[in-house]
This record gives sequence, C-alpha cells and structure tokens, in this order.
Amino acid sequence: MEIERDFTQYIPHYPLFRNAHPSADAYDIAESEGTGAGTIEKLLARVFDRIFSYARFDRKSLYFFPDVSDIFTLQQKRMLQFLYESKAVRFPTVFFDPPFNDEPKMFNAVLDPIRLKESYFLHIAPELVETFGQFHMGHSFAHAEAISKAIGEYIERFVLLPWRTHSFICASEKDLSRKGYTFLLPRIISKFSEQQKEMHSEFRLNEELPFFWVKGRSFPGGKSILLPSQSVFWGYNQSHAQEPFLGESNTSGAAGMFTQEGAILSGLRELIHRDGFLIFWLNTIAPPRIDPSTIQNNRISSILRGLKRYRFEVEILDVTTDIGLPSFVTLLIDGSSGEKRAFIGGGASSVPEEAIEQALAEVLSIYHYWRRGGSDHFNLPTPYVPFSKENSVGHFDRVNLWASPAMFPKLRWFLNGTVYAFGDRKKNYEICAADPAHELSFLVQKFKSLGEEYAIYYFEARQKFLNTLRYRVVKTVVPALVPLYLHEHLAPLAASRLVQVPKKLGYTAIQFPNPLPHPFP
Repeated sequence: MEIERDFTQYIPHYPLFRNAHPSADAYDIAESEGTGAGTIEKLLARVFDRIFSYARFDRKSLYFFPDVSDIFTLQQKRMLQFLYESKAVRFPTVFFDPPFNDEPKMFNAVLDPIRLKESYFLHIAPELVETFGQFHMGHSFAHAEAISKAIGEYIERFVLLPWRTHSFICASEKDLSRKGYTFLLPRIISKFSEQQKEMHSEFRLNEELPFFWVKGRSFPGGKSILLPSQSVFWGYNQSHAQEPFLGESNTSGAAGMFTQEGAILSGLRELIHRDGFLIFWLNTIAPPRIDPSTIQNNRISSILRGLKRYRFEVEILDVTTDIGLPSFVTLLIDGSSGEKRAFIGGGASSVPEEAIEQALAEVLSIYHYWRRGGSDHFNLPTPYVPFSKENSVGHFDRVNLWASPAMFPKLRWFLNGTVYAFGDRKKNYEICAADPAHELSFLVQKFKSLGEEYAIYYFEARQKFLNTLRYRVVKTVVPALVPLYLHEHLAPLAASRLVQVPKKLGYTAIQFPNPLPHPFP
C-alpha cells in the first residue's frame, strides 16, 4: 500500500501528551528535597513518574498520543492491548522520540518493554537482560507506519530471545546422527578462518561437542530439521551454554509479518543486503554509486530535498551481488569538509526504489538515535590489532567510531566507486517486480541454482499471543551467506563468498581482510 508522506514539517495533527513544562517542572519540584510542592503538582509528578519510569529514554523528551482512537488503527490498538494483557509490554501504547530541529523529520516510535529476568531464559547474555528495551524501534515519515514497525520489531525481538519455554535439545553431532535426526551441520555455519581458530579455542569444532538445538524447517517444503540454537536466537550466550561459537547470535534474518512467506522474504532481504555490503567492505572494494539526481521517484526525491535542506550529504551505493536482488547501502554524511561524520543504512527489494527508501529511512534513524544517545565518539585502541578479542569493537562502538570526524578520511575509498545513472543500473537487475510472491519464488530458484549451502531454513517462534494476533515471526538462515557481525573478533573471514563473488562480478580485492571495523550497526 502506498502512503503519501509529508516530508516538509513535523507537526503531528493530534494532541500530544508531552512530559514538558509545566508538568516536567512539577516533577522536578516534587523530586527536590525540602520543597513545598502543592497537591496538583505532586499528583502530576506521580502520574509522570508512573508512566515514564517504564520508558528507556529521558522522561522529559518522550511524548505519546493520549487519544488512541485517532492515532492508532483498530489492528494496532488490538495488538497493543493484547501485548499488554499478555504481560509482554508494560504499557499499551507507543512512545515517540521527538526529532531534533536540525534534522529531517521522522516519527521514531518505541514500545514500553517489560523488565526481564535472567531466570526466564536458558542461555542469555547478561547485559541484554538490562538493555533489552534499547533494541527495538519503528521509524518512518508516516506515523502509522512507524507504529506498525515499532510493534512488529518489538514482537520479533521479544519472541526470538532464548526463552526457557522453547523446546531445546542438547546433543552432539554424533548423538544426533546415531539417533537418525536431520540437522544443519555446525561446520557449514561456522565461517572462522584457521588463524581465528588458532587464536580462539572456542571457535574449534568436533563431532563430540554438544550443542543446544531447536526444531526448524526447510523452505519451501517445510521438512523438519534441527538448527543450532545460537543461529536462531539473538543474545544467545554460547559461553554459558559451554558450546563452541559458530558465529555471532544477532537479529539479522529475523522478521515478523502476518504471513509466513512475508516474514521469510523480509528475513531474506535483510540477509542479502548485509551479505553484499560485507563482501565489498571486507575486500576493500568500492561499490558502484548511484547519482541521486537521476532517481525518478517522488518519495525519494522528497527525502533527498529534506537532506539537502539540512545540509546533509548522501551517497547511495549499489551492493547487489550474484544473487541478483537489488541491494543498497546509503551513507549519510554530516558536517563540514573538515568535520565530517558518517552513518550507514541498508535495504534490499525487487523494487529498487523501495530498497533505497528503506536504506535512507534506516540511516536517518541511526543518526537520530546516535544523537539522542549523547553523540559519543569512540577511538580505536593503540596499538589496534584487527579482529582480536582484546581489541574487539562492539555494537555501539562502531557507530560512535565512524561518527568521529577523525575516521572520515579512512572511509573515502568506499566512496570512490564509478557513478551511474539509476536507470542504467536498473536495466541490469535480474528482478524488478512489485510482486512479493514473485520475488520470493525468484530467490528460492536462485539459491537452488547456487548449491546446497544456499538452502533456506527457518525457525518459527511459537507463543500463544502470536496465534491470537495471527502474527508470524521467523528467523531465516541461509548458511552460505556472509553473516553480519557486530563484534570484530567474530568476523566470518573464511566465508567462501568473500572470495567467490568478487571474481564473479569482475572485481579484484584491494586488501583482504579490510582491517577497519565496518560501520554497519
């Protein structure tokens, strides 16, 4: 469904319930010791304390819409209320983080997460228990779409945690083979080089080491297959589970939709554009660039005008690979010539314009949340040893690293690719069709032609409230694709596509592996 979007001014046409003066002042008065705040002020303070104690943002900056009859669709209201009744959220509404005055205006929506306890989970990274609420957001230039994205991403992240309620099997490869199970071989998933295995004993595999497994299925066909839990759940704690590392356990490839096919397609799109980005990045190859002025699309043109108005530069890079699905990353460049900082977003779709718009929306949201988080910078340690555990750059570190103006000169090579008119690039894409069913069929056939390691697998989360909402959440796995990593020591340096794909596309690696941490958050 197309949505007409206003990119000019950010003035919601709804009354805002905002924690601001005078109520914010009342809160401060009531918080202060020895003050004589009046009854009304204290009551206001209690109300705001109750509401905003749930939020993970500054209580003085959030706002929400009190009259949900206007701001939410019937389906959105139903989903929020049911999530609340199921104790999956603490408050049945959506909070909006306001934009800064000097950035393009978007709606940035979040839900009110429950507080987690480590005892709820089989194996979970302890830090995630405290920070879960920071890992979901819905961003769009239309409030309804931002709300839908926030609800969908929250549900996706919530159900794909390693809850104890999932049916886990603990067994070694040898045990599973002896009992006749069909399972995805860990060595197919693992993409660590021999040097990495020498440095880190936890990367080494053998058939007698136990793993935790969950039941997944192949797509299409739905044949049952056991998948390693660490390839399915995000925040999975391999060390606590005392099993070898196969790679990083993150949300890449996870998606939620109202149909299983839609969720699988969304997961595949994410895997594909990240695979493409990493192939170019780790080989130090500058991707082809799209001349933004040649894109004949009203929505993209409006976004680009907004960026120009706020004096941002934008680069649109084509990271489409042998898979053939149009894939892009966008670089948002903020600042003057001497103080530039860079942020990155990505997208893939059989409709190239949609992929570019998705990448633009993502990079703007990343920029916004970087600023909201305090606009921090991160410097590489000296000396810096690439891909080492001791110097490993983490999730938030990499955003802060490339937000440092000192790093921008080290990114210029990535922006030196040949510039093309969008129409000329579009002619070469293997698929350009606004039909999700056709796109999914195309990908199934493409992966089948590339070999067995490109088989598509998925795990579908099973929660009672998902059935009631008729919402499908899956984690999609394609073993051959280069997986996104957010910690440098977990880089998949032995992934065969890192060598094969540049040759197929006619590129030559300038330096492999690129020693710099990638900027993808």
